[in-house]
Amino acid sequence: MPTLHLVSDDYGRALVFQGVRIVAAPEERPPFAVDAVAFEEDTNLLMSARAELRAPEESFSSLLTEIAAFEPVEPGTVVAQGEAPLRLLAIVHDIEQTPTWRKSWVKQAVAALLAEADEHAIEALCVPVLGSVHGAMSTAQFAAMFRQALEAQAPKKLLRVWVMVSDNESDALLDAFR
Repeated sequence: MPTLHLVSDDYGRALVFQGVRIVAAPEERPPFAVDAVAFEEDTNLLMSARAELRAPEESFSSLLTEIAAFEPVEPGTVVAQGEAPLRLLAIVHDIEQTPTWRKSWVKQAVAALLAEADEHAIEALCVPVLGSVHGAMSTAQFAAMFRQALEAQAPKKLLRVWVMVSDNESDALLDAFR
């Protein structure tokens, strides 16, 4: 009698590393529902801001006071916003610098994403290749950083990570975890 094998529906676009299932899939084909989505962001929180035209509710002077008091967010950190799914703003750009991004900031942000996943008991996370949306980070470089972060701090609750990549980039991503 032949041996039965489990057939996966991910067509080789997934693997398990450090107890976390890493799935490489494009944005238009989500592999599973997520608890949180990471976004590439800058220190002034402008890149992921949703444009909305409306009359301000505050007075002009209070808006000026608010703008003057705003402190840019530190590169390499993550800001959590909202809920269901949680928005995790990975600060990997400073638009006042050239280039606007640094590999070291991406590396710090990846570690911060895993820390936020633990803090918010996130089981399923979606993340783009940080530093590539508005920068020149390669998929392979990002994957190597993600691998190192998972090795350094094994997540407590995180079970699945969907890394948004095109079909032709999935091999480059998964090779870093093999």
